[in-house]
Amino acid sequence: MNQKLNKLVCELQGLRHMKQAGIFPPLAKIPGTVAIKRQQGASGLASSLAHLHGHRVAIIDPQGVVSYRELADLVARYINGVVTQVDPRSGVRPRIGALVRNSRYAAVLCLGALASDSRVILLNTDMGPRHVAEVIEREQIDVVVYDGEFADRFEQVDPTVTRLIAAHEGDSPSNAFDAHIASASTTPPYAEKGGSLVLLTSGTTGAPRGAERGEVSIKPSMLGGYLAKIPLRGTDRTLIAAPLFHGWGQINLLNMLTLGGTVVLAGRFDAQRTVDMIKRQHVNVLIAVPTMIRRILALPEDQVARLGGGQLRILGTGGAKIDPATVQSVFDRIGPILHNLYGTSECSYITIATPDELVDAPTTAGSPPLGNRVEILDEAGNTLPTGTVGRIFADTGLQIRKYTDGSEKEWVRGMMSTGDTGRFDERGRLFIEGRSDGMIVSGGENVFPEEVEECLLQHAEIDDAVVIAVPDADFGQRLRAYVVPGEQSSLDAEMVKNYIAAELSRSRVPRDVVLIADLPRTPAGKVMRATLDALDAEAAKVAEAPKKRPARRRSATSPS
Repeated sequence: MNQKLNKLVCELQGLRHMKQAGIFPPLAKIPGTVAIKRQQGASGLASSLAHLHGHRVAIIDPQGVVSYRELADLVARYINGVVTQVDPRSGVRPRIGALVRNSRYAAVLCLGALASDSRVILLNTDMGPRHVAEVIEREQIDVVVYDGEFADRFEQVDPTVTRLIAAHEGDSPSNAFDAHIASASTTPPYAEKGGSLVLLTSGTTGAPRGAERGEVSIKPSMLGGYLAKIPLRGTDRTLIAAPLFHGWGQINLLNMLTLGGTVVLAGRFDAQRTVDMIKRQHVNVLIAVPTMIRRILALPEDQVARLGGGQLRILGTGGAKIDPATVQSVFDRIGPILHNLYGTSECSYITIATPDELVDAPTTAGSPPLGNRVEILDEAGNTLPTGTVGRIFADTGLQIRKYTDGSEKEWVRGMMSTGDTGRFDERGRLFIEGRSDGMIVSGGENVFPEEVEECLLQHAEIDDAVVIAVPDADFGQRLRAYVVPGEQSSLDAEMVKNYIAAELSRSRVPRDVVLIADLPRTPAGKVMRATLDALDAEAAKVAEAPKKRPARRRSATSPS
C-alpha cells in the first residue's frame, strides 16, 4: 500500500513540475488536440504541435526559419513521400538511416520516426565508410538520408539502398530530399502506433550497437522530473550544439518542441560561431558537451564574457564526464548556470546536477530526477552502503531491453547496468569513478583512468588529455596518458608524471605519457580507439626521430 501511495505522490509531483514549466495547453486547444489524435493516431504528433503553437518559430538552422506549421508539413511530406513508399527488406517496417548534422532534417526524421510505423537509425557523423556500410547492412536500412558532405562515406554501401541528400552546397542534386518530398501530401496517413529511433552506442572500438527506443508511456514523473532539474520553458531559445544523433541532444530537442520553444541548430560546431549565434539569435539556453564548452572557454576573454550577464540562463552539458576545472571556469567566467546530465544511450538520463549541486561539489553527476531509481551494487548484486564504490544500475523507465543485434546488458531487480562505477555521498549525490571495464589494479589499489584525466585537465598548461589502460607484460595492465600541452607550454613527459605524483598517489602515475599536438574527438566528446592507435604509431615515429615538440594545430572547430 505504501509503495502504491509513493508512486501516486511521485506522479502528482511530476504533474506539478509540468504545470510550472507551462507544458499544459490552454483549455480552448484541448478539443482540437483530441480531434487530431482521433483522426491521425500516432501520426498526428507534429500536427498537434502545429495546432498548439501555430506560426511560432520552431527551428532556426542554416537553411532559415521553420514555424511549427511548416514543421508539421515537412514531417507529413516525409512520411508520405519516403516512408510509405518503402518495400522494407526487413519484411517488418521501413528502416531509414540518417547521417545528418544538426538541422531541420534531423528534426523531421526524428519526429517522423515517432509519427509513423518506421524505424530511423541515427548514424554518427564521425563514422567511416566501413562502419557506415556495416550498420546499414546489419540494421537492414532501406533508405539513407545524408548531408552532401558525407557522400564519400557510402563507398562500401550496397548500391540498391536508396539515397537522398539533405543539406548540400551548390545546385540541387537529382536525389535531393527536399525535391523528393515536395509534391507529397501534407496530411499524414493514420498510424495506429508510432515507430522508433535507434541511437548508436558511442563505444570506443568496433561498429556501434543500436539502442532502439520506441513508443514509451511517458509518465508525469519522467517529464516533470527532468524539467524540475533543467527548467526549460516555452519562451526559451535553445541552441542545441550537442549532436542530435545522441540521446543528450535528442531529449532536449523533443522537450523544447513539446514546450513550444525555439530550437536553434547550427550544423557543425564552431566555438566562435556558437558565441556569435547566441548573441544574434538571442539564445538563452545552450546544450553542449564538455569538449565544446572547453573550446568556448578557450576563446578570448571578451568573447566568453558575451555569454554572461544574463545572456545565458542555462548551460547544459552531457554525453561525457566534465572535469571540475571546466565547471569552475564556467562559474567564474559566465555564471552559476551549469547543469550536468549523466546518462547512457541504453538508459536515457540517469542523474542531473543542478548549479547549486555543482557549486558545492564540482565533480558530482548530481542526483536522480523524480521517478528514477539508481543504486550502487557489488558483483553479487547487493546494494552497497553510502560512500562505497561499486557498479551503477538504473531504472529510468526509458531503458531499452536489448540492442538491435539481440544482445543485452546485465539486469538486477529491474535495473540495468550502465557499465560505469561510482558512489553516492551522504546527500544522495552520485560521483562517477570510471568505466567498469576501464579499471585497473595498481599497487593493490583500484585505479580509474578518468581520475587521472581530471587531474591532468586541471593543469594550467594542459589543453586536453585522455588516459587509458593498456596491456602490460609484467603487470597485466598499466596507464597511458595522451596529453595536449598548451601553446606556450614547456611541459615534457617527466614533468607531467611528477605533477600527477604530487596530486595523486604513485599508483595513479601513468607509465607512459605521450605528448601530442591535438586530440581528435567525436562530436559527443569521446576519443575513438582508432584515433589512439594512430597516435601510438605517430608517437613511435617521433621517438625514433630527433626530439622536438609536436607542431601545434589550433582550432576551435569540433571534429566531424
